[in-house]
Amino acid sequence: MWDRLFGTFEPERAPVRYGLTKDIDTFAPFRIAFHEWAAMAREAWRAHSLREALGYVFLPPGWSPDGSTLTASQLRAAR
Repeated sequence: MWDRLFGTFEPERAPVRYGLTKDIDTFAPFRIAFHEWAAMAREAWRAHSLREALGYVFLPPGWSPDGSTLTASQLRAAR
């Protein structure tokens, strides 16, 4: 609505794909909103070094120091 009102609307040229890398097993709004922040905090706390902890916080979702998990872009490419 606002883009049309201010003349900044641009139609999407490619189909948009939304989704999560892991399913959430709750309908609680607070947990849904902050589950990924909690997961990042847990992973950073368990990290073996400061470099790993910063990687969990600042690198793409799914990043791991040993490459054992797929990042979000790798999961999209595998579809």
